[in-house]
Amino acid sequence: MRSVYVVPALVLFAALPIAIARIVFLAPRPELSYEGVTFRPDDLHAGVLQAFDSKTGQLLWEKRLYDHFMVPLLEADVQWHYIDGIFLDKEKNRLFVRNDADTLIALDLASRDTTVFELGNRVTAKVVDRKESGQDYDELLIMHGEEVLQRFPSVGSAK
Repeated sequence: MRSVYVVPALVLFAALPIAIARIVFLAPRPELSYEGVTFRPDDLHAGVLQAFDSKTGQLLWEKRLYDHFMVPLLEADVQWHYIDGIFLDKEKNRLFVRNDADTLIALDLASRDTTVFELGNRVTAKVVDRKESGQDYDELLIMHGEEVLQRFPSVGSAK
């Protein structure tokens, strides 16, 4: 009689990680629009940022921001690092792109050159959720300890 209950329990526990992985994977991707261009990560390639014409939806360009080493014997899906934040620095005409491994990359919009910021030594990049004037948006804070060095809003964040 006990074997009747054990089999369904094993099937349930085997399917649980698949359900959890599916929920995490379906998180909304970040998107930012600026001067008629919409920036968003490529759905198929981790580390690639694409720029689309906001009116026509036509792909204007794409840029690989980072590569990462994949260990062949480990599951691939736990090694992927996706872009989870896009923030605008209007003063210097650049984007800050953050991935889920807490890598922060600056992309110069004119030259498309990238700079990877070394986080550490008490310098961190923190994303905070803001609610002001009825709008819900994210803000990127570059911090040294508890001191905020720079703020960058996410314009048109997927929320």
